[in-house]
Amino acid sequence: MLKSFIVKGLGYHDNKDDFKKIIKKYNMKWGGSRTAGGWSCENVSVRVMFIRDDEKDITIESRFEVEGIGEGFEELCNYIETKMKGEKKSEEDSNWDFQVFEMIYKPNEEYLQSINAPESYKKYLWKQYEIRKNGFIEGKATGEVK
Repeated sequence: MLKSFIVKGLGYHDNKDDFKKIIKKYNMKWGGSRTAGGWSCENVSVRVMFIRDDEKDITIESRFEVEGIGEGFEELCNYIETKMKGEKKSEEDSNWDFQVFEMIYKPNEEYLQSINAPESYKKYLWKQYEIRKNGFIEGKATGEVK
């Protein structure tokens, strides 16, 4: 199951400590940056994009996509919707899913060049990205590529 939310204002910022307790409860691991990333475990994944005010060091809007099944999925969705006052994403925001996907999975050519990554490694990353992108477009999970 998949649910998407937009948390406006300081909804995430003011509730992040309690949210992180739920994340810890389900042994979810973080991957990403201060602006985009996610947490995952066996039954649940949470992808998020943060819109930040770096000058004040706060998150002013968060966009969550929660995918999974079971108790962890339900608890996270309930917390985002009730405590963070997350609004379920509207059809107008449907392009956001792909924007977040791109931010998380698309290889960063500039970074790869700066570390002098071998061409074979770049090709490998782009191949993984294309497989994930095709799965994403077809509505399949974007988990580990084999």
